[in-house]
Amino acid sequence: MSVSPRCLSVAAALLLTVIEIFPAVRRAEAACGTLEAGRIVSREFGRRMKCEFRRARGRPIDCADPAAVCAEDVDDLAAMLEGASNERACLRELYRQPRQYARRRYRELTLGRRGATRAVPFVAKIARRCAGQNMKLGGACASATQPEDAAFCLRASVEALLQKASGQHVRPNIVLVLTDDQRWDSLWAMPLLQEHIGRRGIDFTNSFTSTSLCCPDRASIFTGLYAHNHGVTSNAGARDFDHEGDTIQRQLQENAGYKTALVGKYMVATGAALGANAPPGWDQWHVFLDDGGLGTPFGLYYDYRLTTNGNVERYAPLDQDGVPIQRHQYSTDLLRDRSLALIDAWRSEPFFLEYAPFAPHTVAYPADRHLGVFSWLEPARPPNHMEGALTMANKPVWVQQFKGLMQLAGTLPEVPDARRIRMHETLPAVDEAIAALSERLERYGLTDNTLFAFTSDNGYMYGEHWLTLKNYPYEESIRVPLQVRYPLRVPAQRVEPALVQSIDFYPTFAEVAGIAGASVNGRSLVPLLDDPAVPWRDEILFEHFGGWYTGANTGIRTHAWKLIRTTATSGVTLELYDMNTDPFELDNRAEDPALAAVVADLSARLDLLEQE
Repeated sequence: MSVSPRCLSVAAALLLTVIEIFPAVRRAEAACGTLEAGRIVSREFGRRMKCEFRRARGRPIDCADPAAVCAEDVDDLAAMLEGASNERACLRELYRQPRQYARRRYRELTLGRRGATRAVPFVAKIARRCAGQNMKLGGACASATQPEDAAFCLRASVEALLQKASGQHVRPNIVLVLTDDQRWDSLWAMPLLQEHIGRRGIDFTNSFTSTSLCCPDRASIFTGLYAHNHGVTSNAGARDFDHEGDTIQRQLQENAGYKTALVGKYMVATGAALGANAPPGWDQWHVFLDDGGLGTPFGLYYDYRLTTNGNVERYAPLDQDGVPIQRHQYSTDLLRDRSLALIDAWRSEPFFLEYAPFAPHTVAYPADRHLGVFSWLEPARPPNHMEGALTMANKPVWVQQFKGLMQLAGTLPEVPDARRIRMHETLPAVDEAIAALSERLERYGLTDNTLFAFTSDNGYMYGEHWLTLKNYPYEESIRVPLQVRYPLRVPAQRVEPALVQSIDFYPTFAEVAGIAGASVNGRSLVPLLDDPAVPWRDEILFEHFGGWYTGANTGIRTHAWKLIRTTATSGVTLELYDMNTDPFELDNRAEDPALAAVVADLSARLDLLEQE
């Protein structure tokens, strides 16, 4: 039987219509956030990238498809690449690598694989093809002007698109690097931190402790609570802490299925309170037993004891008779290597790793390779260093008494100056460790799905207001560095001036892990990571409970003002500083009649914070 040409043409037209309509029907049925949507996006995203490359080379075509699955997200990513480069080879790679990554990564996500196998070549190939160019990506990647940074940002954006399209959200790893007694203004000594974290994450320029002392602040990190709520108010530390209570490590381990490890310093008096035993919440426990050097000048750097999952290990530079022996590994390096081994072992499951070296705490002793590296460092002489008599008269009695002690001892300024150099010389080893941790995560394709945070437990004073050490209400003591890299939410560099505190870690880690956690004083940083315009707190509480010649005090800090209330029966008990015009806290204006309303307002707000 023959078929007329007209019938054949009609049949062909019908077939073409079905071919054209069927994918559109499938797309319409695949809601963004399903496996089918992820499959479609991973396939059609490649076609879109090819089309966009041809369009970028001057062909007058429209690549957008309003009916596409997750169309708005795909359009945003395509718009990011418009005008990114004028060089053909670079431009081709910018469109090719997302296409290849999407095809492979979708399959990995459906199989539950956490690491992205094409993560490393994605960055390497773009960095090589675009070397020497000033990148001009748009959208969330606008600040990534270096080829490698631009590649990292673009890759994270593709990863976020695929997870959203497929609904296969990867629970992020959490890495917390917590140094000891590091000021916020010391990051110049850590260029690798800037390269790996600062340039590809958020630099929080107004980060504070709530109590600027080792143990209270570490307890606040673990619990999300102020010291007056968790009960650790001094460096008795581990003796006072409720190790059986609610902590972020227990939440992550018990309710989110995370592997958890603490490598380094837990609290002061750890060995006295716990012996060699790990408290609940930790799968791996590699922790200093002691609080300082064991009778030698090497501090906890070349002279230390560790408890490793219940086994006590001694690393000493002297034998039992005090005779020098071959030194063991520098503690910062040993803890780094153990952290790397844990990443190796846990790369296929979510983990929480706290790497907490002793640096730059005194007695500070640099790694041999860094000894003398900052010998050129000039003494710091800010306006409040060894503050003059006129402004000291408006400080509390305990500050004036501390001045008298320092004058009697004759230790200022030489001792703090030398200490400052040594403390800074311990930081390059930490810097190298951060780079090693970051590179290991990258090797396994885990960078984009890891929240990496760097901070310190408190600041430190080198003679400002005649004070040394910490546990004070002044900026040098309560202000700490904080940098956070979480590419899935913040794919490129950003500076964030919002007021944040150590109590915010618990709710942040809980939210990214997908658990509710307990009711705490802190706030999750996740909304701030997603949107810098989100409404945020405009005040923070700090509190100190007295100590070595230190008066008990509480205070409130806003962007504009700081009010300090000291517990005393005589002398100055109230301090008010204008943080915009007087950042060195020299001019106490608490008695200025023109500012009576400011004092009253801040006092009322401080009363409320103390009751939380």
